[in-house]
Amino acid sequence: GGEKQTHKAAGVDGKVPPSRLAVRDRLGSGGALYSLRLSGNMDIRMSQHFYELSKTKNLEEFKAVFNKQMLIRFNIVYADKYDNIFYLCNGIIPERDTSYNWEGVVPGNTSKTLWKKFIPMENLPQVENPECGYVYNTNHSEFNVTCMENNLKIDNVKFPKNIGLRYGNNNRSERFMELINQKEKFSFDDIKAIKFDHQFPDSSYFLSTIRPLFEMDTARYPQLAKSILILKNWDKKAEPNSVGATMAALSVDYIFKNKKYWVEDFIKGVHVDEATFVEAVDSAQKHLYKYFGKLEVPLGDIMKLVRGDVELPLPGYSDMLLANYPQAYKDGKYRGFMGDSYTHFVQFSKDGPENIETLVPFGSSAKPGSKHYTDQMQNFVNHKTKKMTMNKEEILKNAERIYHPE
Repeated sequence: GGEKQTHKAAGVDGKVPPSRLAVRDRLGSGGALYSLRLSGNMDIRMSQHFYELSKTKNLEEFKAVFNKQMLIRFNIVYADKYDNIFYLCNGIIPERDTSYNWEGVVPGNTSKTLWKKFIPMENLPQVENPECGYVYNTNHSEFNVTCMENNLKIDNVKFPKNIGLRYGNNNRSERFMELINQKEKFSFDDIKAIKFDHQFPDSSYFLSTIRPLFEMDTARYPQLAKSILILKNWDKKAEPNSVGATMAALSVDYIFKNKKYWVEDFIKGVHVDEATFVEAVDSAQKHLYKYFGKLEVPLGDIMKLVRGDVELPLPGYSDMLLANYPQAYKDGKYRGFMGDSYTHFVQFSKDGPENIETLVPFGSSAKPGSKHYTDQMQNFVNHKTKKMTMNKEEILKNAERIYHPE
């Protein structure tokens, strides 16, 4: 920073360009300049990755595509008709000097921080064909993607520890473990029920950090007594008719907004004092009286799936298996803006997929005025899937319209 770099930026007439003056004024003479190096902007082959992936016929070919390292970063779960299942924490992740803390700013005046190579795919976190028969991921720890005995062991891995892994569970993973441990075998419908489950787990680290929200003393805060009782009686389910879910959602939303928490904090937990919990409940109470004139407001009255002029009650909540994250909408209501989107269930036989069912939040068209702009919304909120096929003859036979893009 400082005048030396500003001088280098001077034009041919010796004057500093206006854009550089703005930078200098913002940073001051003792300011610092930062440079960014991103693996994501070094490759434009993402479309090629998905094209090649669509042509694979087995796990070996599938892995070969990922080995080319064209896709920036995603958790990947794979299954096929040969009874193979596979989890991969995929990414174009650089090999970096482990003596630096890469979670913060590193010095730019040494070549030691100028990474040039990437961790090969075979050295990334992955689990293949665990004996217990399942893999899963809910954007939580890469060390908990199957049953405990088949998981990766932190002290026995090929990859470095500084590649941005998550080392904890969120509410979704905790709830999944509760459900998957209830019995030995699951039907196709059982798996669908797990996906659409909208209940917090019995316990999680996050829930332990917000326990004071549900343990407040009505005698100490009489002005909040009715709201506190609603929270105490909540069954941790985000059903459309649940008034407890509404009170909890508004209270947690207040804490997240005011303390600038985000989805990572469903793993790290919420760490605030009692006064903040009181403020959160008071804010929720005021919100409900202002917009609805009462405290007992069902979740479906305040949480909506919205597109165009269609507005439907939306079940589920942040960090549940049925994940719907709220965003302020209008008239005191919220709309889902992130969470469940394209949902895909596949049941395999020895001949390949024999049962494919899908679900999308809105419709197959993004054009307002099209009958397919909102025609799947009701099914989405009702968790009603539709049949899908990869058979071209079946697709053409049932096609609404057959045309060429040109």
